[in-house]
Amino acid sequence: MESSLKISVSADDTGDRQKREEPAGMDEGYRVGLAASGREFRYSGEGEGTLLRFLERRHVAIEYQCRSGYCGACRCRLAKGVVAYLTKPLAFVGEGNILPCCCIPAGDIELDI
Repeated sequence: MESSLKISVSADDTGDRQKREEPAGMDEGYRVGLAASGREFRYSGEGEGTLLRFLERRHVAIEYQCRSGYCGACRCRLAKGVVAYLTKPLAFVGEGNILPCCCIPAGDIELDI
């Protein structure tokens, strides 16, 4: 388990966002919910990779162009929860949004996709 701190971004039920620092890694898995379809998955952490990679492996349709050199196409809304960025995003991340290509869940989350 990694012991360094990661900057995380969270959204509560009202959509208010807060930035805070918390330990990276997790002892148990986190729930990843998709608001539009009602689907839910368990992010176990070990070997899951970024949130984008995790969603791709579960056949969730999500736009991305990271591998083509364009950043920001995977941007989606974080309805609830907390994510931690593994690397600083290259694209602008506006209020209420995340870039799944460079973050992981840092708790139970719900995406507005």
